[in-house]
Amino acid sequence: MYFNEVSPQAENLLEDIIELKNKKLNESEYWNDRFDNLDFDEEVIFRSLFKELRESDLINVTWADNIPYMLNITNKGKTYFEMKERYEQEMEKQRSIVINAGDGSPINMNIGSGNATQNVNYANNEQLKALQDFVSMIKCSDELTVEQKKEVLELIEGIAENQKSGKKTIIKSLLSCVTPIVSVAKTLKDSWETIVSLFS
Repeated sequence: MYFNEVSPQAENLLEDIIELKNKKLNESEYWNDRFDNLDFDEEVIFRSLFKELRESDLINVTWADNIPYMLNITNKGKTYFEMKERYEQEMEKQRSIVINAGDGSPINMNIGSGNATQNVNYANNEQLKALQDFVSMIKCSDELTVEQKKEVLELIEGIAENQKSGKKTIIKSLLSCVTPIVSVAKTLKDSWETIVSLFS
């Protein structure tokens, strides 16, 4: 589904225009008042919003005495907000969301544009297995201090827990905390970079 979104400022102006039309107010008087209250810089920006709406085929406008004289909302403009809502709902369906079943196992979901699919269950198992293997490496390593090992193991436990519940933002934060600690050890650094790539 294709949708050409305009800037939030242009959307606000479109809402004002729709409201003005619905209330059947004196449009010349309304626009005179609006433009009279603007300084030069504000007026330049305000005019650019009319241009944005016109170039997006949401309004037709002609000017007289430096204010909109003939101003009409196109059919596309009349349905803009309805189309935007439908578009956002469609995008929400297509976003990558991990939902856990009653037993805690992830359910496969469509991601991206809707054309691509990912076996979330497989990906999650691969990530968890890589973390488990890395824990074993940490425990055997003599390149980290006891405190560093403890810190890394706690962070990895947090990554695994949040990964199971799909909390991607927290996972990214925890991944970034582990990196500087393990980067001091060559044998751990390469393996850790592989793990980070699994979560990207």
